Amino acid sequence: MKKYFALASLLLLAACKKDAAPSPSNQINPPPSITNYAPLTTGSYWIYDWYLVDSSGNSTFLNLTDSISITGDTIIGLDTFAIAHGGWYGGAPVSSYFRDSIGYLISPDGRISFSATNYIDTLYTWNSSNGNESGYLKMDNIGDTVTVPAGTFSTLNAKYIVVNNAGTWPCLGIYDVHDNQYAYNVGKVRATFQITTDPSCKVYEQRLRSYYIN
Repeated sequence: MKKYFALASLLLLAACKKDAAPSPSNQINPPPSITNYAPLTTGSYWIYDWYLVDSSGNSTFLNLTDSISITGDTIIGLDTFAIAHGGWYGGAPVSSYFRDSIGYLISPDGRISFSATNYIDTLYTWNSSNGNESGYLKMDNIGDTVTVPAGTFSTLNAKYIVVNNAGTWPCLGIYDVHDNQYAYNVGKVRATFQITTDPSCKVYEQRLRSYYIN
């Protein structure tokens, strides 16, 4: 089944547990703003197509398209959050909320989903109620080049990894890895998920087709 992601297509899944925001370490000089990688300006939008990639690397368009747009902002508590409205894997559009919190992309519940400067600390952790699964988010693959319909981009990967603490999944083994790759002055360009019970090693890829940054 499809698990552990959220729309934020800007970004990720609904929070179950969060860590306190870690202190940035190992920074780029000068450090880029989080909004260089996750633009939050009203009127910006991204359009994504979904592909199914088999174990040989052959991809098939699934006739599923998502669109994400920044429709405005709102005050939650004492902070101002951008409103990201859109769907995930062809689902009905919903609204998610994000702001730049000292270099971290953060949601109202405190969940960190991206950093452009911290490549060492774990930014988010999660545990299932029965302890059979756990997950964490960490920045990875700094500068990894990705080609999607919208172009070729150097990316930062907010990699979300689910760990099977009770055994192994067919094909995946212990680790279920989800890529969330962002490009400078563009936003998210590629995301992936797998179905943990599928032994065929297929990967579902969300690829950026077009975008506009206001």
